[in-house]
Amino acid sequence: MAIVAGLVLENIWPERTRRLFETVEELSLPVFCVFFALAGAKIDLGILSTMWVGALSLVSVRILVIWASTRAALGVAGVGPPVRTWLWTGLVPQAGISLALATIVGTTFADRSFGPVLFNLLLAMIAIHELIGPALFKLGLVRSGEVSGGGGSVAKMGPRNGDEGLQTAAGSAED
Repeated sequence: MAIVAGLVLENIWPERTRRLFETVEELSLPVFCVFFALAGAKIDLGILSTMWVGALSLVSVRILVIWASTRAALGVAGVGPPVRTWLWTGLVPQAGISLALATIVGTTFADRSFGPVLFNLLLAMIAIHELIGPALFKLGLVRSGEVSGGGGSVAKMGPRNGDEGLQTAAGSAED
């Protein structure tokens, strides 16, 4: 519902909605802080310590499925290397909506024996994805030639060689 409202507002009254969207964006940081703190406070370390093997197994399966399906889909679409080889690395991080769904699962099934176990398993998987996701994404960007391997900023804004738009180590975003 909120997505549809945002779509309608932005396309019908774009000048009037700028202030609303700026305010919502400013308020999002405290909301996210409270949300993630509450989710973290619900973690049962006793259960979590027994879930790491299962979480790592499920994370490995998820990453393998992402890798295989991305390569297959891009192959069918006729996309060649390096995009076909490295796009999957940008699809690994997943915390936002997954944490919300894990919280809903934990709350909905709190009175059942599997509820806390499933909640902690999901949180462990999210934590693993968030630890390895950014590094995998950077690896994919570097290996595909989209950015240089050095530290610091990976992209700069501005024209280069008459091009407009986002500039990366490999060229413009349109390349």
